[in-house]
Amino acid sequence: MYKLVAFDQDGVLVDTPSSWECIHQHLGTRSTALQQYRRGEIDDLEFMRRDIALWLDNGTVHLNDIKDIMDGVPLMPHIKETVAALRGEGIKTAIVSAGLDLLSRRVATQCGIDCILANGLEVDEEGRLTGDGILRVPLRDKGDAFLQLTKMMGIEPKNCVAVGNSGYDAPMLALSGLGVAFHPMDAVIKGVADVVVHGDLREILEHIL
Repeated sequence: MYKLVAFDQDGVLVDTPSSWECIHQHLGTRSTALQQYRRGEIDDLEFMRRDIALWLDNGTVHLNDIKDIMDGVPLMPHIKETVAALRGEGIKTAIVSAGLDLLSRRVATQCGIDCILANGLEVDEEGRLTGDGILRVPLRDKGDAFLQLTKMMGIEPKNCVAVGNSGYDAPMLALSGLGVAFHPMDAVIKGVADVVVHGDLREILEHIL
């Protein structure tokens, strides 16, 4: 019996491939930080700083501006039914995401998800962006974040399900008792997944319950 299902956020629980990129699209800014990060030229914190700097240059300076954008991101269809079915069986749910906690908190509140672990934006006392990010989930080290979550919740990884859609999620799928690739974006996550789901989110339930 599984005790916890840990979901990636972007592209799994919400219908956008990246909460960071969603902000760029909304503001009309263009980031090259992901390419630099993939080449190993910058780390996670610098990745965040460079994206945030573009928003500040654009005049987006308050956390509420970002929250308004995140509030418009659509949920993935059938997420509420899926979470409700898991909760009905006594299974906890969590979000482990290198995306933004502003979006994670909204998703968790609307859908009844128990715990979130996601990255944030540093602000001053007036809620204005300082230009720094708050790193909780390194994009390349989601396995470590997953283990941190399971320890915090007092649940063994073998009793957990991990659901993700990209190679960055592969480490937490590999550590879990059941790894689910949901609409996989690449061969990396397919290679570590125990189950591949191409339909809607409810299809994961037949492999868990």
